[in-house]
Amino acid sequence: MVAVGYGSGDAAEAVPFHPVPGWEQAAGRIGVAEALAGAIDLSQAQYEALHDGREVPDFQYAPRREFRIARVGTQYDAGFQDLGVEYYEYVP
Repeated sequence: MVAVGYGSGDAAEAVPFHPVPGWEQAAGRIGVAEALAGAIDLSQAQYEALHDGREVPDFQYAPRREFRIARVGTQYDAGFQDLGVEYYEYVP
């Protein structure tokens, strides 16, 4: 099997995997519905502003008890490259 993920203008990822017996029960414990319960509907303008790192019109949200992208790497040298790498932090 292959899991494929694609995000708004970013590179796609394809991860091959082999399911093992009992995977259905383990997957059922993840709680996908609960994880997505706090989803926020965005307008096109809000989405584009977030994507571009601009101020988001008519949007009030303060992260709490979750991870967020703290910064995106910009270095591209012979000894180290993190260009485009997302660094996360936990907001208590």
